[in-house]
Amino acid sequence: MDSTINTGWFEAKELQGVRWLVPFIYPLLHQATRPKDQDLLDKVGLSSGEDVLFFAGYHGDWPYALSRAGCNVTYIDLSDGLVELVRRNGRGRNFVEIFAADGGQHPNMAAAYDWSMSFEPLPMRDTDSLHRALERSLLNRKGGKIVVRPKTEGLIIPIVESFAAEKGAEYRLDRINISAKRKYGLSVESIPHTVLTVETNDELRREASFRYCP
Repeated sequence: MDSTINTGWFEAKELQGVRWLVPFIYPLLHQATRPKDQDLLDKVGLSSGEDVLFFAGYHGDWPYALSRAGCNVTYIDLSDGLVELVRRNGRGRNFVEIFAADGGQHPNMAAAYDWSMSFEPLPMRDTDSLHRALERSLLNRKGGKIVVRPKTEGLIIPIVESFAAEKGAEYRLDRINISAKRKYGLSVESIPHTVLTVETNDELRREASFRYCP
């Protein structure tokens, strides 16, 4: 298991009882990569002004980068501690909304967002939560996206490909280089990433609405 999962769980658990430390801790906490790319939206297949539900948002570097690039980002994570951290740090001020939720439970209405998106939602792969998040992404106007690095793509790609085949959804895999800093890096590098895109349509949206919307 990726060590960042355990680290993230520890931070989230500890922050529940020491919330006063959050403003001092958050500058040290990051996702595995922190995008610093002026062409980020074009590279991942998004457009300025689109509404993005970013699930399993972790420390918020990716949703923050998307919001800075012009997307309207809603941040969610299952951990109350991480949600508290993001609310209190400078990244959170750029989000439309922030709340604690399982990515497999949102969105809960059709056409509320253009995309659902996540960066390496590794803890979700061992349950049906990632599958449900992909199903929920079919409620969106456009669909869902997951970004991974080469070292983790083998854990995520089979799940997304299997889901797309099961639903008969349009699926695309794009390997790109993104200018970014590594988790604790100081310099900006060109780092390989893989973008997995599942596109919805009227029929898939209706099916998802029948299943998930009251």
